[in-house]
Amino acid sequence: MAGTKRLSLFPLAIFRASACPPEAERAMRAAIVFTLLAVVVVEGKKSSEPHKCKAVIRSPTENATGDSLEAPSDLHCYKKTTDPNADFTCKWTPGMSAVNATYILHYCVLNKMEDCHSFDAGLSHSCFLNRDGLHTRMGIGMWVEAHQGYRTYKSPVFSVVLIHSTKYDPPQIEKMSRSSGGLVLKWRKQVGEDKGSMNEIQFRQLGELEWSSIMCNTSDGKHTEEKCTLTLHNLTVYEVRVRRTSKVINWSEWSRTEIVPAEIHKEPQVNMTVGKLLKGVRKLRLSLEVPIARALLGNVQYNLTFHSPPCQEDIPTMTLNATKITKPISGSEVKVSIVAFNKVGSSPPKLLKIPAVDLKDLHPFSFKNLTKNMKWCVEWYKATAPREKSRHFITRTPVDFKDMINSTGGEAEDFKLYYFIIHQLTHRGTMKTRGWSEGYQKEGTPRSSPKKVTVLNVTVNSAVVKWAPIPVPDQQGFLQHYVIYITAGNRTREVQVDASETHYKIQELTAATTYSVQIAGKTAAGLGPKSDAEPILTSNIPPTKGWNVIWITIAIAIFTLIFTGLGSFAAKRLKRKFFPAVPSPMSTEALTLTNLKIKEEILPQDEEVLMGDLQVVLQKSTGLPSEDVVSMELGETETCEGDTETLSESCRTPDVEFFLSSDYRRQMLNLPACEPGQEALELSENICSYGETACEVATPTYKNSLVFEMKGESNTSEESIPMRL
Repeated sequence: MAGTKRLSLFPLAIFRASACPPEAERAMRAAIVFTLLAVVVVEGKKSSEPHKCKAVIRSPTENATGDSLEAPSDLHCYKKTTDPNADFTCKWTPGMSAVNATYILHYCVLNKMEDCHSFDAGLSHSCFLNRDGLHTRMGIGMWVEAHQGYRTYKSPVFSVVLIHSTKYDPPQIEKMSRSSGGLVLKWRKQVGEDKGSMNEIQFRQLGELEWSSIMCNTSDGKHTEEKCTLTLHNLTVYEVRVRRTSKVINWSEWSRTEIVPAEIHKEPQVNMTVGKLLKGVRKLRLSLEVPIARALLGNVQYNLTFHSPPCQEDIPTMTLNATKITKPISGSEVKVSIVAFNKVGSSPPKLLKIPAVDLKDLHPFSFKNLTKNMKWCVEWYKATAPREKSRHFITRTPVDFKDMINSTGGEAEDFKLYYFIIHQLTHRGTMKTRGWSEGYQKEGTPRSSPKKVTVLNVTVNSAVVKWAPIPVPDQQGFLQHYVIYITAGNRTREVQVDASETHYKIQELTAATTYSVQIAGKTAAGLGPKSDAEPILTSNIPPTKGWNVIWITIAIAIFTLIFTGLGSFAAKRLKRKFFPAVPSPMSTEALTLTNLKIKEEILPQDEEVLMGDLQVVLQKSTGLPSEDVVSMELGETETCEGDTETLSESCRTPDVEFFLSSDYRRQMLNLPACEPGQEALELSENICSYGETACEVATPTYKNSLVFEMKGESNTSEESIPMRL
């Protein structure tokens, strides 16, 4: 180190002697500091790394100081494999005299102290000893002397038989895997080693202080895998380390302590959304999550494998550190396998199947759009087969549909419909779906007729015919149209209907006529068979009003009657309330008829006239004046109910007998005034006539014992009503 200090002063002196700007001065200082640090690191590394010691002829120093803090300690020599020809490594721990100290390694054969050997180690704290010239099968005593100036420090003597002194390097755990509670650790054998080893594995839960340990032996063999298995609790994070030794125990150093996370025993959880097909691709968005807490799993990554059959032959796998991904996919079916893994293992795969875009959502594609500079994959399959069984071919040459059929390698059959989906393959390895087409290698005539032909809505001059389309396997070509045959007697009329239609209204039919209808399909190759004849019998009854019109008419009539009756009734009520009837001036006490009892002997017997409810008895009086006497008997009294102008209603009074005096030829019947809403008195022929306020009064007159005349008097006119008895 003293030499190093001397070297470092030279550039400083040069720096001070030169005149530099401040920026250059700072840069120079930084370079010097970096150089000094590099020198120190290199020198320290040289002192710690073993180098090949050279044998020297030098006797041990007799006045060396031993077993002191300045002296080296912990000397041990070993080979790293069980190979008997392997070189040896010797290491020791320097004491407090390590600064600027040089080291010499001595060994002497036990019981032969005169047989001694010395090796110069320089400033290093270890060195390699060449197998040649060493006593490996005899017991030897070894020690190290540290020389610092005029002082010498001696380590304790280390006794060993070198042939049995084997110490492996610390193992490097290369792989850990957890499954069903078991942890498998794997590492490599020592370089050049073909023997098995004894291994100690220590483990503890993360955060604990105490270690648990197990022993594990591995088998001999150069290519035999070094591994051990231990049982751990699920969903628990551990620390683990390993050390190993040969059959003659000389333990290696411990390996680096490794964190053992929990195993991912379930498939990852995936949220998926698929966008619409735009410009040939769909956006697939995946959000990934592990089924248990991430703190137990450590660093979790995902392997995603995308496969888009049939065009994609190679299956690329991508490793993802993030939990979200957006990837463009084609319109074809895409299969995705997702595996979550950490440093101890992987989850079961999560399999996703994204269905292909329906053909109706694809644009028709023209093969004229194929260009030479692009690579195209054509997916094709029979229309009656599932799309999963499709096949493909790759092309770079623009072709027409005929060439596309020929590219199927002669596998396409005549009269069979095929679908073609065209994908563009980009230089980035992605696939874009451009469209679809369909076609036949060779067209034929339909081999069946339309099914389920029925006739509906038959009228006097029209009918509707319906049918089910011809199945695709039976079409054997592109349907151009349907032909409908309408037959009446010896005459047949043909109508062509578009192939997309499944019904047709036949018009211009004749009433009360029987027709038959048949349907056939037509392709470019010709007409197919006709369906069975379906009869049509047109009606001979002219169109009548439907039930809706009848019910509307009935409803209007009922409404009119109700409205008229209710209106009339309301008008009468208002009239009686605000305009009461005016009494007839003829209804006075002077004209009141007196109830009389007519003696039976006065009147002739068995002469009576029945007029409805009015019974009139006519008898000739022998004791009275020449004037006839008329006796009238009324059965009962009725109140006029109804319109005052209506003569069909009757007015009745209680049973009464009265005498019409001859002095009152025009004596009027004194009947009660008709109330509004009551019926008028009806005497066979309506004799009670009404004005606006009172009933008209009729005067009965007897003539010739045969005719009874009743004259009606009113304010305006008289009316004589003859009544034959």
